[in-house]
Amino acid sequence: MPFILLGLAFFCFYIAYFFYKRKRSIYLQRDYSQVIPKNASYEYLHKQEVSCQRELDLASFSKLDSIYFIHGTFVGSDPFQIISLLERLLPRIDKKYFNKLKETSKKGHDFMNKDFGNFSKAHADYINEKLARPHFAESFTWSSGNDHYSRVQGMFDLLDELIQKPVKNKKILLLGHSHAGQIFSLLSQFLNNENFRKKLIEIFDKNDQAKSLHKKIVLLKSYQLDFVTLGTPARYDWKLSRNIRVLHFINHRGDDLLGGEVKGFFNTKDGDYIQQWGVSGSDMLSAVPLQKNINKSLDPILGKGCDLDLLLNNIKKRNRLHSHGHHLFVDYADGSKTPNFLKSFFGHGVYTKLDLLPFHLYYIHKKYYAKK
Repeated sequence: MPFILLGLAFFCFYIAYFFYKRKRSIYLQRDYSQVIPKNASYEYLHKQEVSCQRELDLASFSKLDSIYFIHGTFVGSDPFQIISLLERLLPRIDKKYFNKLKETSKKGHDFMNKDFGNFSKAHADYINEKLARPHFAESFTWSSGNDHYSRVQGMFDLLDELIQKPVKNKKILLLGHSHAGQIFSLLSQFLNNENFRKKLIEIFDKNDQAKSLHKKIVLLKSYQLDFVTLGTPARYDWKLSRNIRVLHFINHRGDDLLGGEVKGFFNTKDGDYIQQWGVSGSDMLSAVPLQKNINKSLDPILGKGCDLDLLLNNIKKRNRLHSHGHHLFVDYADGSKTPNFLKSFFGHGVYTKLDLLPFHLYYIHKKYYAKK
């Protein structure tokens, strides 16, 4: 008799669990339909895909005019805008000294971080040596400040850099870690959204440069720009076109489209938590009055920059998907049974590891350049 009762209890538990899972599955499916933008797609890559050794075909990359590696926040030339502040406080000092300080700042970050959450010269050298083409791949440096102003200024600087680069085929591949991806999304809007462009020109007081900017835009719109983001928070909108496309790599574990619960960050249970947390509301307040005012002007266009209540609300959504582009949810196998959030920088530092560059290039080739 006890065994029968035990069996019935187990059977009832099994039925209850089955319907619970079914109900949860239906709920999650309904929830997914709300979080998948109509212009976005995704697929999962398991950790075996990352560790699998493949022969890398770099021949297709040689058809490009150049490849750019662009670092994320806090590892650039002026992450906390101290040099910018000094520049404004001491206008009589030659700008070359401040530029030297910025170069030194970036070199310091490269020395300290190397390939952890940072693109350095080594990444470009890897490709240049493989193709025997000096200066084919390059690193692009921006201030790396955590606010609208820094990212928009980075976009203007990148636009100038791309125009100055000698081109033959007008094909450029750009890889950006973290908020460098926001620079890409800003550039996509600046090239393809006239109202957006006019607002930025007005806010940044570039009306006297409008004609030269127009020429650059016309030229750059004829380029094929292939953007690749690595751990970029889903934040700014994208404006893609026939000549602009984007591929997103996201450190993610599990088959849930949403990001991880906050409690899992200690051992990076669900992948990249910074990619979830660097959303609207997470910016820092600028120490430079001019930049602070510009950030306020940009809030209605780009979303609230610094707002703790908004940030906490957005974190609860656990959103990973950008408005446009194909997403590769990759298990980089950097999770741990013990707390490793500092060692992995909350799962955000893995993308730029030099030994993972062949993996990323393989899938970039597969999605962008392989014959179909």
